[in-house]
Amino acid sequence: MTRKGTAMRWGTYASPADGGVHPGLLDDGMTFGLTGTGTLAELLGDDGTLLREAARRALDDPFEVVPEFETDLLAPVPAPPSVRLAATTAAVDVRGPFDAVPATVPDLGCRLEVGAIIGRPDGTVAGYTLLGVWSSGAAEFAVTMGPHLVTPDELDGPVRAAITVNDEPRAEGVLDDLGGVFAPIIAAAARAAALAPGTVVGSGELCRAALAPDDEVVLRADALGVLDHRLTAEPA
Repeated sequence: MTRKGTAMRWGTYASPADGGVHPGLLDDGMTFGLTGTGTLAELLGDDGTLLREAARRALDDPFEVVPEFETDLLAPVPAPPSVRLAATTAAVDVRGPFDAVPATVPDLGCRLEVGAIIGRPDGTVAGYTLLGVWSSGAAEFAVTMGPHLVTPDELDGPVRAAITVNDEPRAEGVLDDLGGVFAPIIAAAARAAALAPGTVVGSGELCRAALAPDDEVVLRADALGVLDHRLTAEPA
């Protein structure tokens, strides 16, 4: 089995077979696990050859095949070298696309961004993902990320994004030109510090919502997927 073209959607998931964490390629509604103990970040750093070769191996000889709706996804890059956001470059708690978010802080809010996952130190983008940036007042304390790393050639046209809270539409936004938006942001980030492969750079706010404990918050963009989080009063 081989995949035509270079468009890809990669995730990182907890395996039901061995309990380990593996990169997985999403194809036709199934996650094709990559054999071995390497990480998705280790498939970055070149011109995309490593990702393409890994996709071939995953499809031709998968570690396992899991239906997409049964895949226990983590953040695509669970431990990025850094997360660069407009308000801060400080370390934040990185969580997966369906993890609970603690609502133990006052003045809780979330903004939706697109994240660019850096592929090479020159700032080349390996792929894009959704970001939920969680804050208490002006202080950011967590980022949720996922569900996949979507390679640039998988995207066509504007990215339309929305936040739903308890099944009610709360906010929406659009990013018309990914490349044009990210070029100056990535250039500025690279001037501040070296961009290691796997670094995540945020686009800036597309939309935001104020939140309360026990809210069910869904962040979505048709081109990138869905993040779905319950706000819990207990630290998670």
